[in-house]
Amino acid sequence: MQFLFISGAEIFFILFIVVMVFGADKIPGIAKSLGKGMRQLKDATDDIKREIQKSADDVDTDFTKNIRKEIDDVKKNVNEVSGSIKRDLNKKNSMLEKLLKWDRDTFVYLNALGIEDYDVFWSTVTNISTWIPLFILFLLLFYLKFSKTEALYKFLTVLGLVIFITAITHITKVSVARLRPNNTEEINTLIRILKSPTDYSFFSGHASSSFSITTLVFLFLRHKVKWAILFFIWPILFAMSRIYVGVHFPIDIIVGTMVGILSGLLFFWIYQRFIAPYSTSVRP
Repeated sequence: MQFLFISGAEIFFILFIVVMVFGADKIPGIAKSLGKGMRQLKDATDDIKREIQKSADDVDTDFTKNIRKEIDDVKKNVNEVSGSIKRDLNKKNSMLEKLLKWDRDTFVYLNALGIEDYDVFWSTVTNISTWIPLFILFLLLFYLKFSKTEALYKFLTVLGLVIFITAITHITKVSVARLRPNNTEEINTLIRILKSPTDYSFFSGHASSSFSITTLVFLFLRHKVKWAILFFIWPILFAMSRIYVGVHFPIDIIVGTMVGILSGLLFFWIYQRFIAPYSTSVRP
């Protein structure tokens, strides 16, 4: 048997030494003193534990208070930021709703101005095949005013523009997915509908394609053909017809026009920067 890593024999030997040194009559006093010392040591140990615990509690309480304060400050800042964002979003949504309402109301008003006597005219204007002679004229002017090489380069640039504007128009329509007026239940019983396409509305492909082509052709021919500005009659009538036949809102037309003009300018810059240097043989 062991106690505090001391064997029974060793304990017996220690007790024997104590009896021999102090005498048997001194053992009760020694035991009493040792007991008192043990109690004092225990009390002192308990006091130290209480002080340590109290200090730990104070530290923990202060730490917890600081953490809670930091969390509350963060929550307050987040609430302020989120509140500001919500207010901005509500304001923007309100502006968007007003813009869309204006767009619908303006479309209904403009569409209602149409009269049956002009239905055939606008239905003809809105068909792309109607303008094939104009496209042939553009091509002839290229070959009459420029060398064959330069005319070919210009024609290929226009062709590249057509592919580009068709792609971005389609991608935008699918992404935005705005219904055409003729497919919008809120107003399709209030308007005159002469065409019924089923694809999406924003933005107008008629406006973007016609204005892009006309802008580029005009920039190519403006120094060769004095009346080149008249080319823009086509995209203006072409775009306006889309409201008359009931298939595009005004904003569709406006954005399509802007995209078309900017695309025409972009391809003219591309031609001047990268293609023109290779078409040096210009016909006087």
